[in-house]
Amino acid sequence: MKHLSKRILCAILAAAMLLLTACGAPSSSAPASTPAQDTSTPASTVDSAPAQPAEGGQKLSIYLWDNEYAAQAVVEAYQAKHPEIEIDLNLTPFLDYQSKLYTSLAGGETMDVFFMRETVLSTYVSKGLCAPLDDYLAAADFDLSPYEYCASQYQIDGKTYAVPYRGGGYHLYYNKDMFDEAHIPYPDMYESYTWEEFREVAKQLTHGEGGDKVYGVYMMGWPWMQMFQAMQTGTKIVDNDYNVDLDTPEVRAALEWYYNTCVVDKSQMTPAEATATNASITPVFVGEKAAMILGGDYMAGNIKNNIKDGNLTFNWGMARCPSDDGVEYSTHNAVTTACMNPKAENPELAADFLMFLCGEEGQTIIAEQGSKPVLNTDATRAAWLKGVEVYSEEQAELYFEPAKAFYDPQNLAAGAASTVLTEELSLYMTENGQSLDDTIKNAVTRLEEEISKLDIE
Repeated sequence: MKHLSKRILCAILAAAMLLLTACGAPSSSAPASTPAQDTSTPASTVDSAPAQPAEGGQKLSIYLWDNEYAAQAVVEAYQAKHPEIEIDLNLTPFLDYQSKLYTSLAGGETMDVFFMRETVLSTYVSKGLCAPLDDYLAAADFDLSPYEYCASQYQIDGKTYAVPYRGGGYHLYYNKDMFDEAHIPYPDMYESYTWEEFREVAKQLTHGEGGDKVYGVYMMGWPWMQMFQAMQTGTKIVDNDYNVDLDTPEVRAALEWYYNTCVVDKSQMTPAEATATNASITPVFVGEKAAMILGGDYMAGNIKNNIKDGNLTFNWGMARCPSDDGVEYSTHNAVTTACMNPKAENPELAADFLMFLCGEEGQTIIAEQGSKPVLNTDATRAAWLKGVEVYSEEQAELYFEPAKAFYDPQNLAAGAASTVLTEELSLYMTENGQSLDDTIKNAVTRLEEEISKLDIE
């Protein structure tokens, strides 16, 4: 019989979240998060009616944040397949999840499976909070090769400490009507632009003044977007040994490129302008305030909903992000993962669930929910296309392309790096701002100071 208990302490946790917000950030002993990004997925359509106790005596405890509905759908499907198992699904509010998870694991909590909201796997592994999965995967003859493109986000030193669950990935989205009006050819879907070509096209597409201005491109202005080009070459903002990797020719070239688009060409908003106007990527694109954007996997649902609501009325296309000749193509891709607790009470059961999660059956369920599965098969792609509806088969092929992924930092320095770089780069990305030399020098000094305060022993 079915049993799925969910301990959601709504009122208490909501009050606790407000208290935490008022009092400040969690202790530095817990992994720092990047700026809050709602990674929620469309609400599950799987029936979650009250369940009856299991009779087999087996129990599986899973920790997850409350708005990750695709994962909840997988849990419910696994429960339906194994009615003899009692599943205890513990849901924590999104903003509290990472700090509460870390505290629970460090305190000896014996949950079996936990999902990782941020890519801080190396920190958890260094503290002995993730169990290696290789023996379980080998015993089940489970093939991880389809996930090789994002292996750096679940493997460390050749060992597998997590399974990939939900994918990401950024692409170039563009307004075909604006290209037509400017008599500019569309970018090739797979042989897109070099970064200098991208800059030139953005200049040609920029027109108007004041409230009527249309920018050629918009990239949100987050630090890693400003260094996108450098990170494609392998640059690490802060590596896993906590070395700061900013004073390099690649970083300088990337920041100068971004400065030129914002300040010299005025073909995109400066980070300060974007913050002041609260310019979110989807409204800017849908509202035809930018001809091109670099948008993440979330654009699939956003485009679908805006077409359905009558907000997006122009013809649009997508292509790979810009990439220079001679550089292996890669894109920003933060993969959501799931891990086994070394103190799990039911490790074999935990491993079986993890393989169900990232196997074709679990990944098809994820696709049906409108999320991007990490497994690209005919079944997962068909399920996703049926749900999203507005992508062509060719666009879906590109969306699911297992391109090389980068995401950095993947450690405790993530929060400090975001804060320091946001502040320092904003001072550079403006007319008569601080110099590039001072920007890099200040960023390195401040980041190294923040890293010295972290609990990384």
